[in-house]
Amino acid sequence: MYNFGRMKIRSQKREGNKVILEVEEDYSLFESATQQAIAAAGKEIRIPGFRPGKAPRDMVERTLNPEYIENKAAQRLAADLYSKIIEES
Repeated sequence: MYNFGRMKIRSQKREGNKVILEVEEDYSLFESATQQAIAAAGKEIRIPGFRPGKAPRDMVERTLNPEYIENKAAQRLAADLYSKIIEES
């Protein structure tokens, strides 16, 4: 799904068996996840004058709250990166 770049992972051990991981990855992956989130949302929302899933991408993007798009993209990217993060750390 994504072409993973050179991921940077920093970890901080906490008490017990807890660890905080900071992950840094190329911004292009977030942009790709953003485009996928917009496409997925375009299939779900209804825009007057268009059949579901047929509205132009720019119209879908204007209709959606930017924070919603960013949150969905971050969730999608985190889910996709999770196994790679665990594998590398």
